[in-house]
Amino acid sequence: MEKLTTKKGLRVALRILRKPDLQAILDLQDFVCESLPDKTLLIPASEQFLSNHLEVKQGAVYGIFHKNELIAYSILHFPGNDEDNLGVDIGLSKDELNKVAHLEIQMVHPDFRGNNFQNILNDVMLKEAKEKGYLHLLCTVSPDNIVSHKNLEKIGMIVMKTKFKYGGNKRDIMYMRLK
Repeated sequence: MEKLTTKKGLRVALRILRKPDLQAILDLQDFVCESLPDKTLLIPASEQFLSNHLEVKQGAVYGIFHKNELIAYSILHFPGNDEDNLGVDIGLSKDELNKVAHLEIQMVHPDFRGNNFQNILNDVMLKEAKEKGYLHLLCTVSPDNIVSHKNLEKIGMIVMKTKFKYGGNKRDIMYMRLK
């Protein structure tokens, strides 16, 4: 567990999340999704998707805690040759698909926004993907999610394509080469 102090002086802890954290993740996800004025901005992850990542089968999940409460988390997904690999959407060759990592859902409790948590989690995910030898980082984001767009652009991601995904929701597919 890594202890951090935000620019605003908030003391938090960052750690990898595991199976016992599943309910806290689901609770935070439900709360964040319910608090959004536009429900199409963020599509929640299924319990099975989250569970697979907590068991380190398909990626990693990192969380930020304040006073033992989960207040933010992010998922790094390794899709391999799965049909959901965003590399297919941007035309990567079949050989390159196993070198793709996805920056998946990021949630920050509304009471804790403005503490740079998305950027902290982005940095952790970038480091993790690079250490595991991935060459391509992709994600989707609603074109209307200005804050997430800016934070992803800060780490060097660019919009490669705009497409309707996840039940017909408009999404920008963002990309970054890792090496």
